[in-house]
Amino acid sequence: MKTRHLYHQTEKIGNCLSLSQDVCSNASLITVTGTMRVLIENYRGLCEYTSDRIVLEGIRAKITVTGNKLTIQNFNNEDCMIQGTIDSISFDKTGEDS
Repeated sequence: MKTRHLYHQTEKIGNCLSLSQDVCSNASLITVTGTMRVLIENYRGLCEYTSDRIVLEGIRAKITVTGNKLTIQNFNNEDCMIQGTIDSISFDKTGEDS
């Protein structure tokens, strides 16, 4: 419950300072380029990796990318670049603060 309160306070401060939502919310940021590339920033770790399914543990949800011939081109503490034929991106919310 305290985490939810802190999140809302951070959100209010960000709104007052005119900061963008992704800076204040501590949420994963996902950039999709066509159907061939996805960049996921601000995530916790890799849960599953196959050529047709990649699952990352996001800050507030698991992020699942499905497709064909999926590969991870870049993987570090800040971002994960996924390439291949991307069919879908879905979210499985986790925890109370989702």
